[in-house]
Amino acid sequence: MALPQNILLDTYPDSKIIVKNNDVILVSNTFEYLPAWPIYILKNDRYVEHVSNVFNKANEFDFSGVPAGEGLRLIDFSFEKDRYQIKGEFKDTMHLNVQQGNFTVYSDDLKNWSEPEWSSDSETPKAPIEKFLKCMINHGSNGQYPLDSESLLSIRGDKENIILDRHTMKLQPANINDQSNVSFVGFRQTHLQTKISANFKINYDLDKNEEVGLAVRKNDTDYIKFAVYKNVVKIVHRQHDIATITHSKKHDLIAFHLSIVSDLKNQYHFLFNDEELGVIDGETLEVSSQFGTVIGPFATSNGDPTTALVNISDLEYEIK
Repeated sequence: MALPQNILLDTYPDSKIIVKNNDVILVSNTFEYLPAWPIYILKNDRYVEHVSNVFNKANEFDFSGVPAGEGLRLIDFSFEKDRYQIKGEFKDTMHLNVQQGNFTVYSDDLKNWSEPEWSSDSETPKAPIEKFLKCMINHGSNGQYPLDSESLLSIRGDKENIILDRHTMKLQPANINDQSNVSFVGFRQTHLQTKISANFKINYDLDKNEEVGLAVRKNDTDYIKFAVYKNVVKIVHRQHDIATITHSKKHDLIAFHLSIVSDLKNQYHFLFNDEELGVIDGETLEVSSQFGTVIGPFATSNGDPTTALVNISDLEYEIK
């Protein structure tokens, strides 16, 4: 079978591949993100179809405090005795009382997966078939990736617990740097030139330090957030647990439009109602991250219990 070049674009860490009946099938690591372990099949030698996710909800595992780069990890992917099987491990160093260790899941059709069968035996992840990975994954900044609804990923939890419907997000006490369930969902950045934008509408509680916005996230300690409070909008650049307000502007709005645009120089441009507020060099986010860069909306009350909601409409991820 003649394999094409660069079907999936950055970042599919430690993916596992099998070849069955001339189909190339890939499963990718997702660590603390859900839906977990997406399954892709190479179709017609040129298009990758997203078939399923092995785990769609958080009920199988406790993701509430999983540090960045931990959670679900692939060990092996195979087809044996007329069924697919994936071996993996769940690791959460913050909560050692939750069930951890190695497990196996099975499927007859790649769409419906069994409950995890846990094992006390430890295993070392097997090396992938590199020649196929090189054909399917481009670790550069050009190419095409078929975006679909599953490109929107939640962090440390089931997005159904964060999103009430297609447009409304709950504000939760945790912020995006907390190791807990947080109100943040995002797209993996699959191209260097991208634009993510959305309309926001919120009624702020004047007694609370509530904020909503967009964030460019590498991990718990390194990210940029485009945060809108009840009377000021800020760009906050966090590097290795040190947060710096790089730009700010006063406002009196409850409805506004936010955009983050990345360019070929790896710079992020932050636009408030289509007016550029500031630019941050993306090289400052070049920290160790097993999952790449994730960009998307967040909503937090910064430690205070709240019933507040934010309406987010026209959320778009564009390839420029």
